Amino acid sequence: MNIEKLKIFVVVGSMRGEKSVEFKTIMNFLQCKEFDNAIIDYLSVDKVNVENCLGCCKCFNTGICPLDKKDDMGKIKQKLIDADLIIISSPVYLHHVSGATKTLLDRISYWAHIFRLIGKRAVVCSSTEVSGNEYVISYLKKAMTSFGCYVVGELTCYAMQTKDELNENFNKIIYCLIESIEDPTICRPTTFQNELFYTLKAAYLSESNNYEADYWKENDMFKYYSFEEFSYSKLGNNIKV
Repeated sequence: MNIEKLKIFVVVGSMRGEKSVEFKTIMNFLQCKEFDNAIIDYLSVDKVNVENCLGCCKCFNTGICPLDKKDDMGKIKQKLIDADLIIISSPVYLHHVSGATKTLLDRISYWAHIFRLIGKRAVVCSSTEVSGNEYVISYLKKAMTSFGCYVVGELTCYAMQTKDELNENFNKIIYCLIESIEDPTICRPTTFQNELFYTLKAAYLSESNNYEADYWKENDMFKYYSFEEFSYSKLGNNIKV
Protein backbone atom coordinates (compact mmCIF):
# COMPACT_ATOMS: atom_id res chain seq x y z
CA MET A 1 0.00 0.00 0.00
CA ASN A 2 1.30 3.43 -1.02
CA ILE A 3 -0.20 6.78 -0.03
CA GLU A 4 0.36 8.04 -3.58
CA LYS A 5 -1.52 5.14 -5.18
CA LEU A 6 -4.33 4.61 -2.74
CA LYS A 7 -7.64 3.22 -3.90
CA ILE A 8 -10.24 5.21 -1.98
CA PHE A 9 -13.91 4.34 -1.83
CA VAL A 10 -16.35 6.82 -0.30
CA VAL A 11 -19.83 5.93 0.95
CA VAL A 12 -22.04 9.00 1.41
CA GLY A 13 -24.94 7.96 3.62
CA SER A 14 -27.11 11.02 3.13
CA MET A 15 -30.16 11.08 0.89
CA ARG A 16 -29.13 14.64 0.04
CA GLY A 17 -26.22 13.11 -1.85
CA GLU A 18 -23.83 15.60 -3.41
CA LYS A 19 -25.67 18.45 -1.72
CA SER A 20 -24.95 17.05 1.73
CA VAL A 21 -22.48 18.50 4.21
CA GLU A 22 -20.68 15.17 4.45
CA PHE A 23 -20.11 14.93 0.70
CA LYS A 24 -18.75 18.47 0.49
CA THR A 25 -16.51 17.93 3.52
CA ILE A 26 -15.13 14.63 2.26
CA MET A 27 -14.46 16.02 -1.22
CA ASN A 28 -12.67 18.95 0.42
CA PHE A 29 -10.58 16.49 2.43
CA LEU A 30 -9.66 14.56 -0.71
CA GLN A 31 -8.39 17.76 -2.32
CA CYS A 32 -5.36 17.58 -0.02
CA LYS A 33 -2.16 17.17 -2.04
CA GLU A 34 -1.44 13.76 -0.50
CA PHE A 35 -4.33 12.34 -2.57
CA ASP A 36 -3.33 13.87 -5.91
CA ASN A 37 -2.57 10.46 -7.42
CA ALA A 38 -5.16 8.44 -5.53
CA ILE A 39 -7.86 6.50 -7.37
CA ILE A 40 -11.10 7.83 -5.90
CA ASP A 41 -14.56 6.34 -6.31
CA TYR A 42 -17.71 7.10 -4.40
CA LEU A 43 -21.36 6.27 -4.07
CA SER A 44 -24.20 8.23 -2.61
CA VAL A 45 -27.09 6.28 -1.15
CA ASP A 46 -29.64 8.42 -2.99
CA LYS A 47 -28.35 7.09 -6.33
CA VAL A 48 -28.05 3.36 -5.66
CA ASN A 49 -30.56 0.58 -5.21
CA VAL A 50 -29.98 -1.29 -1.96
CA GLU A 51 -32.89 -3.43 -0.80
CA ASN A 52 -33.67 -4.00 2.87
CA CYS A 53 -32.17 -7.10 4.47
CA LEU A 54 -34.67 -10.00 4.40
CA GLY A 55 -33.46 -11.46 7.69
CA CYS A 56 -33.10 -14.86 5.99
CA CYS A 57 -29.54 -15.36 7.36
CA LYS A 58 -28.37 -16.92 4.08
CA CYS A 59 -25.34 -14.60 4.06
CA PHE A 60 -24.24 -16.00 7.43
CA ASN A 61 -24.88 -19.60 6.40
CA THR A 62 -23.69 -19.56 2.78
CA GLY A 63 -21.81 -16.28 2.25
CA ILE A 64 -24.31 -15.35 -0.46
CA CYS A 65 -27.12 -12.82 -0.22
CA PRO A 66 -30.06 -13.63 -2.52
CA LEU A 67 -30.59 -9.92 -3.13
CA ASP A 68 -27.10 -9.19 -4.48
CA LYS A 69 -28.12 -10.02 -8.06
CA LYS A 70 -31.30 -7.97 -7.79
CA ASP A 71 -29.83 -4.66 -6.61
CA ASP A 72 -26.49 -2.80 -6.49
CA MET A 73 -25.11 -4.42 -3.36
CA GLY A 74 -22.91 -6.96 -5.13
CA LYS A 75 -21.07 -4.15 -6.95
CA ILE A 76 -20.79 -2.13 -3.73
CA LYS A 77 -19.26 -5.09 -1.88
CA GLN A 78 -16.61 -5.46 -4.57
CA LYS A 79 -15.73 -1.77 -4.38
CA LEU A 80 -15.29 -2.08 -0.61
CA ILE A 81 -13.09 -5.15 -1.04
CA ASP A 82 -10.95 -3.45 -3.70
CA ALA A 83 -10.35 -0.27 -1.69
CA ASP A 84 -7.32 0.54 0.46
CA LEU A 85 -9.08 3.36 2.31
CA ILE A 86 -12.82 3.43 2.98
CA ILE A 87 -14.52 6.68 3.98
CA ILE A 88 -18.06 6.19 5.27
CA SER A 89 -20.40 8.96 6.35
CA SER A 90 -23.88 9.56 7.65
CA PRO A 91 -25.90 12.50 8.90
CA VAL A 92 -27.36 12.26 12.40
CA TYR A 93 -30.89 10.85 12.40
CA LEU A 94 -32.32 10.69 15.93
CA HIS A 95 -28.79 10.19 17.31
CA HIS A 96 -28.10 7.36 14.88
CA VAL A 97 -27.06 6.78 11.29
CA SER A 98 -29.52 7.38 8.46
CA GLY A 99 -31.83 4.55 7.46
CA ALA A 100 -30.06 4.18 4.11
CA THR A 101 -26.67 3.86 5.83
CA LYS A 102 -28.02 1.26 8.23
CA THR A 103 -29.57 -0.73 5.39
CA LEU A 104 -26.26 -0.85 3.55
CA LEU A 105 -24.39 -1.95 6.68
CA ASP A 106 -27.05 -4.55 7.47
CA ARG A 107 -26.40 -6.15 4.10
CA ILE A 108 -22.73 -6.77 4.97
CA SER A 109 -23.26 -7.55 8.64
CA TYR A 110 -21.94 -11.11 8.15
CA TRP A 111 -18.55 -9.59 7.33
CA ALA A 112 -18.26 -8.86 11.04
CA HIS A 113 -17.92 -12.62 11.60
CA ILE A 114 -15.07 -13.03 9.13
CA PHE A 115 -13.31 -9.63 9.36
CA ARG A 116 -13.73 -9.31 5.60
CA LEU A 117 -12.11 -5.86 5.42
CA ILE A 118 -8.97 -6.79 7.38
CA GLY A 119 -5.96 -4.64 6.49
CA LYS A 120 -7.98 -1.70 5.22
CA ARG A 121 -7.94 1.78 6.70
CA ALA A 122 -11.13 3.68 7.35
CA VAL A 123 -12.31 7.20 8.08
CA VAL A 124 -15.76 7.74 9.60
CA CYS A 125 -17.74 10.93 9.09
CA SER A 126 -20.87 12.45 10.59
CA SER A 127 -22.73 15.75 10.33
CA THR A 128 -25.35 17.51 12.43
CA GLU A 129 -26.88 20.92 12.92
CA VAL A 130 -27.17 20.53 16.69
CA SER A 131 -26.07 17.30 18.37
CA GLY A 132 -25.57 13.55 18.04
CA ASN A 133 -22.30 13.33 16.11
CA GLU A 134 -20.69 11.32 18.87
CA TYR A 135 -23.33 8.56 18.59
CA VAL A 136 -23.02 8.23 14.82
CA ILE A 137 -19.22 8.29 14.95
CA SER A 138 -19.23 5.65 17.69
CA TYR A 139 -21.54 3.37 15.70
CA LEU A 140 -19.65 3.74 12.43
CA LYS A 141 -16.34 3.07 14.19
CA LYS A 142 -17.74 -0.08 15.77
CA ALA A 143 -19.12 -1.29 12.44
CA MET A 144 -15.89 -0.67 10.54
CA THR A 145 -13.68 -2.19 13.23
CA SER A 146 -15.94 -5.24 13.37
CA PHE A 147 -15.33 -5.68 9.64
CA GLY A 148 -11.60 -5.65 10.40
CA CYS A 149 -10.68 -2.08 9.44
CA TYR A 150 -8.19 0.16 11.23
CA VAL A 151 -9.90 3.53 11.74
CA VAL A 152 -7.37 6.29 11.13
CA GLY A 153 -9.64 9.23 11.86
CA GLU A 154 -13.01 10.88 12.34
CA LEU A 155 -14.59 13.75 10.44
CA THR A 156 -17.31 15.54 12.36
CA CYS A 157 -19.21 18.37 10.70
CA TYR A 158 -21.37 20.86 12.58
CA ALA A 159 -22.86 24.28 12.00
CA MET A 160 -20.34 26.38 13.94
CA GLN A 161 -17.23 24.60 12.67
CA THR A 162 -14.48 26.82 11.28
CA LYS A 163 -12.31 26.21 8.23
CA ASP A 164 -9.22 26.14 10.46
CA GLU A 165 -10.76 23.43 12.63
CA LEU A 166 -11.52 21.33 9.57
CA ASN A 167 -8.04 21.75 8.13
CA GLU A 168 -6.49 20.80 11.46
CA ASN A 169 -8.59 17.62 11.48
CA PHE A 170 -7.67 16.88 7.85
CA ASN A 171 -3.97 17.12 8.68
CA LYS A 172 -4.37 14.90 11.72
CA ILE A 173 -6.12 12.17 9.73
CA ILE A 174 -3.56 12.31 6.91
CA TYR A 175 -0.72 12.03 9.43
CA CYS A 176 -2.33 8.95 11.03
CA LEU A 177 -3.02 7.41 7.61
CA ILE A 178 0.56 7.87 6.41
CA GLU A 179 1.95 6.59 9.70
CA SER A 180 -0.23 3.47 9.49
CA ILE A 181 1.04 2.76 5.97
CA GLU A 182 4.71 3.37 6.73
CA ASP A 183 4.61 1.41 9.98
CA PRO A 184 1.66 -1.04 10.12
CA THR A 185 2.69 -2.12 13.62
CA ILE A 186 1.12 1.06 15.00
CA CYS A 187 -2.30 -0.22 13.85
CA ARG A 188 -3.19 -1.53 17.27
CA PRO A 189 -6.50 -3.40 17.39
CA THR A 190 -9.26 -2.31 19.71
CA THR A 191 -10.31 -4.30 22.76
CA PHE A 192 -13.60 -4.93 20.94
CA GLN A 193 -11.81 -6.50 17.97
CA ASN A 194 -9.79 -8.85 20.18
CA GLU A 195 -12.87 -9.86 22.17
CA LEU A 196 -14.87 -10.46 19.00
CA PHE A 197 -12.06 -12.57 17.58
CA TYR A 198 -11.86 -14.72 20.74
CA THR A 199 -15.65 -15.24 20.78
CA LEU A 200 -15.91 -16.17 17.11
CA LYS A 201 -12.86 -18.44 17.22
CA ALA A 202 -14.32 -20.41 20.12
CA ALA A 203 -17.67 -20.73 18.35
CA TYR A 204 -16.29 -21.82 14.96
CA LEU A 205 -13.80 -24.34 16.34
CA SER A 206 -16.73 -26.59 17.17
CA GLU A 207 -18.65 -26.05 13.93
CA SER A 208 -18.44 -27.69 10.52
CA ASN A 209 -20.32 -27.34 7.23
CA ASN A 210 -20.82 -23.69 7.98
CA TYR A 211 -19.72 -20.89 5.64
CA GLU A 212 -18.16 -18.76 8.36
CA ALA A 213 -16.29 -21.64 10.02
CA ASP A 214 -15.09 -22.77 6.60
CA TYR A 215 -13.91 -19.25 5.81
CA TRP A 216 -11.87 -19.20 9.01
CA LYS A 217 -10.28 -22.54 8.08
CA GLU A 218 -9.56 -21.59 4.46
CA ASN A 219 -7.86 -18.36 5.55
CA ASP A 220 -5.87 -19.98 8.39
CA MET A 221 -7.51 -17.74 10.96
CA PHE A 222 -7.61 -20.43 13.66
CA LYS A 223 -3.83 -20.47 13.95
CA TYR A 224 -3.78 -16.94 15.38
CA TYR A 225 -4.18 -16.45 19.09
CA SER A 226 -5.68 -12.97 18.83
CA PHE A 227 -7.01 -10.46 16.37
CA GLU A 228 -3.80 -8.52 16.92
CA GLU A 229 -1.70 -11.40 15.56
CA PHE A 230 -4.10 -11.95 12.70
CA SER A 231 -4.26 -8.27 11.72
CA TYR A 232 -0.47 -7.83 11.71
CA SER A 233 -0.19 -10.77 9.31
CA LYS A 234 -2.70 -9.22 6.94
CA LEU A 235 -2.03 -5.47 7.02
CA GLY A 236 -1.19 -4.42 3.51
CA ASN A 237 -2.00 -7.87 2.12
CA ASN A 238 -5.10 -9.35 0.55
CA ILE A 239 -6.95 -12.16 2.24
CA LYS A 240 -8.26 -15.02 0.12
CA VAL A 241 -11.92 -14.83 -0.93
